[in-house]
Amino acid sequence: MFKTVGLLLLIVSTTFVVMNCVNTKVPSTLNEESYLELGKSISASTQAVLGKNLMAAMGKGGPENALEFCNAKAIPLTDSMAVVLKTTIKRVSDQARNPNNKANRFEASIIAKQKQALLDGQNPMPEVHEVKSKMIAYYPIVTNAMCMTCHGKIGETVPQKTYDKISKYYPKDQAMGYDTNQIRGLWVVEMNKE
Repeated sequence: MFKTVGLLLLIVSTTFVVMNCVNTKVPSTLNEESYLELGKSISASTQAVLGKNLMAAMGKGGPENALEFCNAKAIPLTDSMAVVLKTTIKRVSDQARNPNNKANRFEASIIAKQKQALLDGQNPMPEVHEVKSKMIAYYPIVTNAMCMTCHGKIGETVPQKTYDKISKYYPKDQAMGYDTNQIRGLWVVEMNKE
């Protein structure tokens, strides 16, 4: 019994330490660069949690199992991270797999600008914009080799079995045909300006 209580206390205290590593309450005297750094920390923390869980799902059952994870848990896990980090965070794309992740017109314009930057041989840069009393930051999501298993080209990097599972979970999928080092979408981080 004491071991169980001790383990529970360790888990709870570790959670509080992690929660306090990213402070999302920011004085309004900060400049845009400070908000970009804060948002980068938030998006990186969320990406790390999603990536860890995605890799675990892949390890347990390959891409098909990873798709089940993404379908059932990617948005709720992102929402949970937003609660822990005391902010609003989401992933969006102009070629969304899940319609709930479809970029709005403004987000799509940022994605287009970042795609053009890559085509011009430049690094896509994050942006921050003030909207009412919030600072909203946009960070590019760039594809890598791991992404190709589910977002690449059918029959080349995406096996038919995987594509069949994608079609089952996402009948309106638009998130295929990517190569590595392309803009897949954005992390959008909304921070309170206090």
